[in-house]
Amino acid sequence: MHIGLIIGKKLSTGIKGKNLRKILNRPSAEYAFIASKFSIIDQTFVSTDCPNIKKIGKKYHAHIIDRPRHLCKPSSLTEDVLSHALINIKKKYNNIKTISLLMANNPAKNFILKKDLTNCVNLSFFKNYKNRIIDI
Repeated sequence: MHIGLIIGKKLSTGIKGKNLRKILNRPSAEYAFIASKFSIIDQTFVSTDCPNIKKIGKKYHAHIIDRPRHLCKPSSLTEDVLSHALINIKKKYNNIKTISLLMANNPAKNFILKKDLTNCVNLSFFKNYKNRIIDI
């Protein structure tokens, strides 16, 4: 099973509201869900504390992972967010082949590279890489 994991929090640092800023009439986070939907990804998960990102995730039938407050601080490490998400993903699926990390704050990259997402998953799977977490 190929998993897509989208991460994005409510209170972004730097550019406020960057995960929900409208680009071509869509919230920027939505492009990660579109990229996942039109790729080889079998199931999409979203780790967030933001009700609006959760709503977008539900629109694309993503599994929602409620990110705890201690993982939503500016000092929170992405690695800790990923560990929390992996624990939750493994509760639903144990036949994980790859996990592709899609950032909610980079819509151009997610939208343009949706074909590349499939290529990256295929490359990591067929090259027998031991670490099959891909950051797109």
